Amino acid sequence: MEFKRTQRQHFFTILTFSMVSWLWYDLLTSGTTLEVILGLLCGAWAVFIAYSYLRTPSLGRLDPDGLTLHRPLRTVSFKWDELQWASLGENQRALVFAYRHQGDVKDRYIGCSRKVLTPDALDAITDAVQTARPNLPSSPPKAENGAKT
Repeated sequence: MEFKRTQRQHFFTILTFSMVSWLWYDLLTSGTTLEVILGLLCGAWAVFIAYSYLRTPSLGRLDPDGLTLHRPLRTVSFKWDELQWASLGENQRALVFAYRHQGDVKDRYIGCSRKVLTPDALDAITDAVQTARPNLPSSPPKAENGAKT
């Protein structure tokens, strides 16, 4: 299952890019040094928005053996057996996964906002995790020596 952006997300991404681009143009043509600097920052922001939008045509993919999430600067992929814990509660603002590839010493973390995914995608991810790893913890284990993990 591939997770796509909704029409609303497409609209607001293009609207944000357009507004930041207009602000960039307006600030660069004003002439004062501060406004030119702000214009350059807005231009860099607009370029990042466009790059993120074009680089990630889909938000991710759910496979029988794992999950792949596409981010603006990298793609994160892990298998179900590499999961250490997952916070999937409905009262959480984001899905948080802790995974460890073979040979890693520390956990790696990846989060995904609930606002980004559709309700069908959220249900599919939650069901897939609970099916593949029914006894998976929902938070990091507590350290026995009093140290924080």
